[in-house]
Amino acid sequence: RRLEALGRALAPVCGADADNVATAAHISKSDLLTEMVMEFPELQGLMGRYYAAAEGYAADIAAALDEQYQPRGAGGALPQTRTGLALAIAEKLDTLVGGFAIGAKPTGSKDPYALRRMAISLIRLINENNLNLPLDRALAASAATYPATLAADKHTAAVRDYIRERLDSYYREQGIRSETVQAVLALGGDDLVDNDRRIRALDTFASSDSVKNLLASAKRIRNILKKNGERDGAVQTALLQEPAEQALWQAWQDKQPAFEQALAASDYRAALEPLATLGAPLDAFFTDVMVMSDDPALQQNRLTLLTTLQRGFDKIADLSLLSE
Repeated sequence: RRLEALGRALAPVCGADADNVATAAHISKSDLLTEMVMEFPELQGLMGRYYAAAEGYAADIAAALDEQYQPRGAGGALPQTRTGLALAIAEKLDTLVGGFAIGAKPTGSKDPYALRRMAISLIRLINENNLNLPLDRALAASAATYPATLAADKHTAAVRDYIRERLDSYYREQGIRSETVQAVLALGGDDLVDNDRRIRALDTFASSDSVKNLLASAKRIRNILKKNGERDGAVQTALLQEPAEQALWQAWQDKQPAFEQALAASDYRAALEPLATLGAPLDAFFTDVMVMSDDPALQQNRLTLLTTLQRGFDKIADLSLLSE
């Protein structure tokens, strides 16, 4: 019944027929009671597919009974039907939320319900099918199917964090550095597909020699603002006295429209391109300009300028976490 409700909720996101997903969910565990699966547990799902086909269920419903367990291992095949995709995601969400709710969070030595594999599988199902399924929304939908006495909703934040932690190993296997993943996750977003776009764009961007000055400056900006606090408000152009600060502000003004336009389109590769050109003016700024000026007005304005830049960078990732 939990899978039926959750499957219906997931069907539109997965492009599946809600009634077919609910039907597949309704019979999804029936084959576990057969002698065949009792004797050969590894046939769970596969036998369900055969039995459902023999009983005359639609082909996608029968296939979903097998596909609900996919991927079955690292690099394993993903569901080929939309019905199977919705049921597979529902099955992973249900197991993760339920596992955490009964106190079975994996440890270094114990993971009796294979929740680590479930988390990695869920990441693959969402990312590789390009689904608009933010984790908070998906986990809340799953928790709502459990009885109130279990208080599953109190555990969704922990499940979300656990899934996000698994992203490190997911991307490491693809040759993407942990710092790149962490730079994106630092923003707190729970949309796996959007994060994936950012991570892949940043991975290419950060490997270029041309951005070393930018990354060094991003660290410096972060450290200055941590120590002295961010400043709200607008930069006062009349208080930009040094040529280097005038040049930096003008460079940002020139690049901001293209940056914002690319961001609006979620084209993070294009959004990062204008930032690369800020390396030189940033370098000159830190060479020629005393941020912590004795003049309070100049100091305030320079901190406002750095805050504006940092908040711009943070629309993509925390660039200060990337090595130069």
